Amino acid sequence: MRTETTTRKIYEFGELNEEAKQVAIAGHRQSSWDCQMFIACTGKDMINSLKAFCDHFDIEILDYSLGAYSHSYCTAKHRYDDDIGEMKGVRVWKYLVNNDYLNEGLLAGECPFTGLCFDESLLDGIREFMQKPISDWTIQDLIDDCLNRFTTSYIEAEEYEDSDASIIELIEINEYEFTDGGELI
Repeated sequence: MRTETTTRKIYEFGELNEEAKQVAIAGHRQSSWDCQMFIACTGKDMINSLKAFCDHFDIEILDYSLGAYSHSYCTAKHRYDDDIGEMKGVRVWKYLVNNDYLNEGLLAGECPFTGLCFDESLLDGIREFMQKPISDWTIQDLIDDCLNRFTTSYIEAEEYEDSDASIIELIEINEYEFTDGGELI
């Protein structure tokens, strides 16, 4: 029997040349683990924010499909009487204030529904509307604006997860090590 010992150089990501860095990034992206983690964790958290927002504002989610690489949408409607649906601008503002939809902490930027930042992407539209009501907007217009902002935030979050910057951050945080050619050890 014979024993052979070999020695190889091990590199941190920052020590790799540019070509090896691109190999490391591509290898990580191909593993698709992070995309699955996004859907399992971040995507679930975002949906929880959406559901809590809808529960608070008495909104019924009709349908949604979310994804950075597909047609994303979220449709919902407020459970209101017909006369409320016809209100516009300042009357919508007064309706929200007078019917306890807006408590003190809700618009303070403190992630009131789930404690996660995704709550804020849903509330940004309401915050802006409360500062300056749009005269021809109904409550449905306001809901649609909030949901469009949320959908955009979802897409941006998922796209970031697949970006080089996100992958590099993950590699560096986890202190992954590589061969000189960029292969994960």
